[in-house]
Amino acid sequence: MSMSTADRAYERFIHEVDSYEALIPEMNEMTLNAGHEFSRKQSLIQQQAEDNKLKLNELISQEVKLKDELQLLKEREKETRYRLEEKLLSLEQQKQVFESLASKKQELANVKDELESRILQLSASIKENMQLLNRSSDYIMVQIEKSLKELAKYEAYMGLRIKVEDPTTMSFRFFNLDPNDYDREFALDLDISGNEYKIANTNPRLADQAVIKLERELNESKQLARFLKQARNVFKDFVAY
Repeated sequence: MSMSTADRAYERFIHEVDSYEALIPEMNEMTLNAGHEFSRKQSLIQQQAEDNKLKLNELISQEVKLKDELQLLKEREKETRYRLEEKLLSLEQQKQVFESLASKKQELANVKDELESRILQLSASIKENMQLLNRSSDYIMVQIEKSLKELAKYEAYMGLRIKVEDPTTMSFRFFNLDPNDYDREFALDLDISGNEYKIANTNPRLADQAVIKLERELNESKQLARFLKQARNVFKDFVAY
């Protein structure tokens, strides 16, 4: 007798139930294994999380340490830069001082050259003036020597004495000019130190115009005897006045 459709369906159901029940232990084992694996992986994950946390804390600690070191380096860099700027400023100041000293040295060298040039010019001028003075003195001595006889006449007949006070001054003393006092002395000092003759002093004092005229005529003529005659006449006019 053939099985009905319902029986076959029931039989398949029973077979599948049996198959399922047969799989239950295997499924339980798989579930248990999966649970163990999950627990193991969870433990690994937790361990990795702990390790990562430790590493993170270590990295944070290193970061803080590095930040502190960086701050210290920045402070050292700032201090080093400050010292460097101070040294650069000092070097710049020293450079300016050196340049100033070099400039002053050059100025002093220029002044020295100028002074040496002026000294040479003055030396040449002094030498030239000394030569002129010597020639003038020599000329005066020649004139005096030529006029000795005539001067002797003045001393003998006109009351004139000549005295050389020093190498630069000749003194002339006139007498017999004042009819009220023939011994009265009239003095004239002649400066012969320069290129031109100058009347240094008269006693009694003559008028400035008279002194200037005597000096001019002496320097123009270079004739000492003529000068003495003119000076005597000026003193004589002074007495008459």
